Amino acid sequence: MMAKTTAMFGDRRGAASVELALVIPIILLLIGGVAEFAYAIWTRNVLATAVAQGGRYAMLAGANATSSNVRAVVRNSTQLAIPEQAVSVSAPTCFCVVAGRPPTLAPEQCKKTCADGRVAGTYISISASHTYSPIMGKLSPFGSRTFVEPAQVRID
Repeated sequence: MMAKTTAMFGDRRGAASVELALVIPIILLLIGGVAEFAYAIWTRNVLATAVAQGGRYAMLAGANATSSNVRAVVRNSTQLAIPEQAVSVSAPTCFCVVAGRPPTLAPEQCKKTCADGRVAGTYISISASHTYSPIMGKLSPFGSRTFVEPAQVRID
């Protein structure tokens, strides 16, 4: 009887399979987490690029830039499905740039001279948002998040 017990516990066949079965889920979760993080960063970068393209269009079009055109440029320059209401473009407003880190904008009357001697500029604000849906669903360490990318662009 003792010989059978010793033989049963001394047999190592199949141990590698059991160890692999225990380790594989952990490895898959780690790889999935890395992929999930990379996809979230990619999504945010694509959204930021779309807002930058909208700002570039507004800057080049100047006073001819309409909010609907800027909104269309933002939506069309991305691979993400951004709904119309997720992109907002403000009406042109005059501001003075206030030195600092980072510089800020102070509302001012149009064509008026600012404290630094420059004339107040006309700016528009562009903002786009996108709700990130995780690849791994409920196993994702990030969960669903909404990324928002704002920009202020001088158009004159």
